[in-house]
Amino acid sequence: GRTLDKLYGEADSYLQTLAERTGGRMLAAETLEGSRSAFSAIAEELRNQYLLGYYTPHNKRDGKYHKIKLQVARNGVNVRARLGYRSPSNKKD
Repeated sequence: GRTLDKLYGEADSYLQTLAERTGGRMLAAETLEGSRSAFSAIAEELRNQYLLGYYTPHNKRDGKYHKIKLQVARNGVNVRARLGYRSPSNKKD
């Protein structure tokens, strides 16, 4: 009923937010055929991806959130990346 629809809506919203914050994307699969399509899309994406990593120029341990901006020179590519990261803190809890 309505309660179940609300819970599914909240779960979808949570997963979408999680995907956006981590640089991923969410693929919905409500049927067996939908899950096949989603797995095919994932497999295709995994065959055609690059992974970039970097070290920050400043080794600050300030516990603050730092934005990331990724630019590419090639046209026609899809870029997904995290929007930022929180650096570790020197503070001991």
